[in-house]
Amino acid sequence: DKLALAFRVFDSNEDGLLSRREIWRFLRSFLTVLFSLSESAGRERTEDLYIKIDDATVAAAQMVFAEAEAEGQVQDGGVSFDVFGTWYNKGGYILLPWIELLDLAKWPETGDADAADAAPSRSAGESKGAEAGAADDDSTASEAALEFPLSDDGIVLQIGRDDVIAYQLLLNASGLNEVAPGTMVTELLSEVRDSGLSQAGFERAVERLTGSAPSAPVRAALLRLFAAFDYTGVGSVDAASFVSGFLMLAGGSKSDK
Repeated sequence: DKLALAFRVFDSNEDGLLSRREIWRFLRSFLTVLFSLSESAGRERTEDLYIKIDDATVAAAQMVFAEAEAEGQVQDGGVSFDVFGTWYNKGGYILLPWIELLDLAKWPETGDADAADAAPSRSAGESKGAEAGAADDDSTASEAALEFPLSDDGIVLQIGRDDVIAYQLLLNASGLNEVAPGTMVTELLSEVRDSGLSQAGFERAVERLTGSAPSAPVRAALLRLFAAFDYTGVGSVDAASFVSGFLMLAGGSKSDK
């Protein structure tokens, strides 16, 4: 599943554990992708967006470790995926409902129905996270298909209906939603040099994954996503963070938990 695979991408020493900082980066990778898809977020200063993303995910990592420490589940300064999964299923999904969007089936429908009113499908036994984030206020339904409060001081991630349509068009046009998560990770990591992934390496991996060079609009959309992870503007991104976040575009489900 995509969530466990992303967890392993950050587990560089393969001990099955992520530190507090690694959990923060793990969560930040997904939220960075979601903010990059939001047109309303794109109107904000880049520095302000990074602060919002960092504040939300630092707080989340602290909550994960606070409970793990209380339960005596921290090992060598880290937590396992099972510990993280238990925290998430016990209530973390209420705090971080946007993680549910790793599952492509959890995104709103954008056909004849209003995307804001279309609840993401959910299999039996899975959490209600994405539905909990769906905007249910009629006054905002025309603007926000999904709305996720990120803090107690009013920071909100809004993903509009047009954002959802653009995302689904990107998936359909690129074919990335047909790519198996493991294959995506393998191809992207094959281009990594010194823990970094260059734009050229990313484009080579995408061409192999999709079987052809992307159209100009698809390439532009993918490079905007790449740029969201290029914090210093050097044309290279942290490999683990980008590969983890890019899994949001792959096929497959969030998890089997």
